[in-house]
Amino acid sequence: MVGAGLAGAWLAYVLRRRGYDVTVYEAHEPGYGASSRAAGIVSFQLPPSMLELAAEGYEAYRDLGVLRPVRSYWIPRPQERQCALRVADALSSLGFAAREVDARELRWMHVGGDDTVIEMYQGVVSPSDAMAKLLRGDGGLWVREGAVRRGADGRLRVDGQPLEGGLVFVAAGPWTAELVGLRGLVVYRCSAFSVESEEEIGAIVEDDASDFYIVPEGGRRYILGAQDDTIVLPDEGFVVSDYEAYEALSRASRRLPAALTMRPLSSWAAPCVTSADGLPVAGEVDGTFVLTALDGAGLTLSPALARALADLAEGVGGGELERYSPGRLARLAAEGPPRARVEPFDLICEG
Repeated sequence: MVGAGLAGAWLAYVLRRRGYDVTVYEAHEPGYGASSRAAGIVSFQLPPSMLELAAEGYEAYRDLGVLRPVRSYWIPRPQERQCALRVADALSSLGFAAREVDARELRWMHVGGDDTVIEMYQGVVSPSDAMAKLLRGDGGLWVREGAVRRGADGRLRVDGQPLEGGLVFVAAGPWTAELVGLRGLVVYRCSAFSVESEEEIGAIVEDDASDFYIVPEGGRRYILGAQDDTIVLPDEGFVVSDYEAYEALSRASRRLPAALTMRPLSSWAAPCVTSADGLPVAGEVDGTFVLTALDGAGLTLSPALARALADLAEGVGGGELERYSPGRLARLAAEGPPRARVEPFDLICEG
């Protein structure tokens, strides 16, 4: 396994539970990229076609013992109202409470009768707690430090030696493209801020119309999402300025008056990757099994896609991965650069 983020950790966990010996190679430390910095939402703000994957992820984190349900309010863009209502209906059919509420009842937010508000419960997970459980076996972490590179012959090597001994999986986030020669991926910077409030907000707020989200961390501390930028090299994704925290608070305050009482405590940024069509990438590339382009929904989708990719590698299933196949990326790359970065959350009106 190459990569010890959430995708690689879930893949390793699934394979070990099926009886395989697994070695995970990580150039830095587990969760080095976006995984250790994720907001921790097991999100249902997804297109209906992905909700079964999300529901499987929710159950997987609950079984792992790291999930807590949190009331959530989702405000979609006005043009996506009907799509959001279809998402709520699909969630209800899967057994998860989701309904439209009268926006005027939410007096702690600036919402009006023309706003659509979906109330539901989503899961919140501490990424570090999840990583510790997934990567702990026989009393210790089973991750080897080692930078994996792609040799001139196309083979993956660690410390100059080819990876040998069985199937190879790559789940290295934005570094995956270089390792397996994928085109059609878009690298961007994910960023967020830890803030402290004088007022208590006991819910997740995901406001697509105003372009922010906020997640309770505990007490009066919250994670506030920021706007993300496309970058060229993954290492550029770790740069963030304090000014951006105040800009994000200003934007959030238009909807959430409590943001006026918040002060930033810390900032983080990491490189993330998506595909040109916003869908994950999961499948086989020249004998290597790949799982990437999950960012934005990586924490949510990793458990189900890891299980399906393991099925595919064993030859016992994995048919649900067809729409996420790496083979489609060549066509996307041939169509030219994407007009804008797209995440799964932007696709609720697709399919």
